[in-house]
Amino acid sequence: MAHSHLVQRYVLKAMERIAPLRLAEKWDNVGRFDIFMQCVAQTPTATESPVLRPNANRVLLTIDLTSAVLQEALEPSVALVVSYHPTIFKPLPSLTLSDSLQASLLRLAAAGVSVYSPHTALDSVHGGINDWLARCAGNPEDDSTLGSVNVSLLGEPKGDEGGLGRLLTLQDPISIEELVGRIKKHLRLPYGKRAYLIL
Repeated sequence: MAHSHLVQRYVLKAMERIAPLRLAEKWDNVGRFDIFMQCVAQTPTATESPVLRPNANRVLLTIDLTSAVLQEALEPSVALVVSYHPTIFKPLPSLTLSDSLQASLLRLAAAGVSVYSPHTALDSVHGGINDWLARCAGNPEDDSTLGSVNVSLLGEPKGDEGGLGRLLTLQDPISIEELVGRIKKHLRLPYGKRAYLIL
């Protein structure tokens, strides 16, 4: 039977291959979090929950750690939560049960569930979130290709592994309405707001 630390080790190795943490922005608090060490050291750390969860072999994927996600993460079979957004952006001066996020983190740590966040590492890597989002401007019939869109990196490149932003240049002009329609289709959104700056 698998236990939580073994599952975490395998998942963290896989995540490092998919979205290496060295690609994350300097301001971003990515990796695995041990909330107690963050409070004591006042610096981000990447250690694991000290509690072993026998027979925990599931990984819970989420965008944000909400109260509903917390309830599911506390099920005995969950070893690790992979939350796209970090639960902690800066060190906490204290941990209290009166704050809902802090209470959630305390409950997870006590139960032996670690939390991992790839955030801007997953944004930056080639084939990551930014490239997936860039595809919405391409071929409306097949959003797996870019079609008539040229993509270049914005910001500081991170070797040949990626960079944070993407600049899209359409080879043929399209209306804002068409672009919004492509984005909504790609993201499977029935509605959306748009805003743009006219220079």
